[in-house]
Amino acid sequence: MAFNFTVPTNYTYSNLRESLTQEDEETPFRKARRTNSSNSLSDTRKLRNESTCSNSASDLESLPDLTDDDDNWTPESSPIKPPSNHRFIFLESPSTKSFNLKQQPPATKLSIFHIPEIVYKIVSFVDIQNTQLPSEATVIRRKPTSYKHALLIYGDKDKAKAALESSTSIKQSSKDPMLNCLLINKLFNKITREIMSTKLYFTNEIQLLKYIESNSSITFQNPTNLNLHKLFHLKNSNFLKLISNIQFHKLQSLELFMCPKLQPPSIVLQQSSQFLQKIIITGSKIIDDEFCYQISLYCKNLKHLDLRGCELITDSGLYFIFQNNFQLTYVNIGRKNKNHLITDQSIHYLVKNNTNLDTLGLAGTYISDNVLWEISQSLPQLKRLSLNNCRNLTNSGINRIFNNNSKILPQLNVLELCYNYQIMDLTQLIKFKNFKNNLNGIGNNTFILELCEQLLSKYRDQEFQLDKITSISILDDISYYINN
Repeated sequence: MAFNFTVPTNYTYSNLRESLTQEDEETPFRKARRTNSSNSLSDTRKLRNESTCSNSASDLESLPDLTDDDDNWTPESSPIKPPSNHRFIFLESPSTKSFNLKQQPPATKLSIFHIPEIVYKIVSFVDIQNTQLPSEATVIRRKPTSYKHALLIYGDKDKAKAALESSTSIKQSSKDPMLNCLLINKLFNKITREIMSTKLYFTNEIQLLKYIESNSSITFQNPTNLNLHKLFHLKNSNFLKLISNIQFHKLQSLELFMCPKLQPPSIVLQQSSQFLQKIIITGSKIIDDEFCYQISLYCKNLKHLDLRGCELITDSGLYFIFQNNFQLTYVNIGRKNKNHLITDQSIHYLVKNNTNLDTLGLAGTYISDNVLWEISQSLPQLKRLSLNNCRNLTNSGINRIFNNNSKILPQLNVLELCYNYQIMDLTQLIKFKNFKNNLNGIGNNTFILELCEQLLSKYRDQEFQLDKITSISILDDISYYINN
């Protein structure tokens, strides 16, 4: 703090000093200087008394003299602030003092049911186990047509009754397990909808029409399966509405089972040409050679082809398909009517270009013994062969092929020859069956020969006569051995 004042001209220096001394003698600044000086002197004396060093006196003499000496007064430009008596306040340790702070809730643990990759695998496994996808039951042995027929097959009354009462259809559960996955959480719901949208299938015409009319929450984009099962009255116009906004670039299976009025447009075959491997269209009244030509143009990776009951298809349409597909393992083109439209001309190219066939259905066709010979020589992987109602087959052709040669159809397990009434001599078939069963062993892949009731009755009679001849031959050999 600076003092501003004006010195009169008639004042001397001594007069001025006296006036200033009188005015400022009792000011707080002067009192502070005196108090500070006295405290400093008292502290100095204490330190001098306690010190043991020999040079304490010289240290004390070096201290400045802060006493109020009027003779040696020196003006100050600013006062010295007295030191304040500060006290250090230490806070209590956090462990001994409680704070009223709102505790944060603990972090929630992440469940495995919230991880998309794991949820996708779970729902995919449920989808694999799902039995709702409609399909025809695979039958090892067909159901007998009558009790007498069953008795001829099994030779036992109880087994015959059980075979007649058993049903070959597969019962499906009333509830789809995929629907339960929709109710777990949002992530399950989202992923389940995505997986369900890959399979487009209907077994009820009313539900299909409701889906077309309503804005369903499940939209089908690039499905892998298109499956319509036994929609006998569904019109093709409604089918086209169903698939109008769907892309089929990932379609692998196209199945229209017993839907006689439906025909897929060529755009479906064109879009699915890369991945489509399975075509099942049975009982169609409108599928013809033109559609077969479309298949041959776009679908060249087929492995499964089922065109049973499509009676407008001829050798011409099948020729185009068999000439452009070389990976077929399952083919069934059987029919009941218009048998003459399928002959050796198309089946020859099928056997020639697809040597990995394991199932072949030619029921009701006009194939001859020549094609049957080609089948026996070219298809070593064949396991099931259906020749029901093939009227051009003869006794000589059957006896020439089905003999005791182990190289003829070594993998064959099921042979169907129902309604071939022109075959009268079944001796070679009896020997072929016994040879296959002895070769495979008891209980291991038993060879099954499917015959209608009339042919089976002939088969049992000729089998009995053959066993009788064999028994007489054995008896003669034993008699010759004993007598000689």
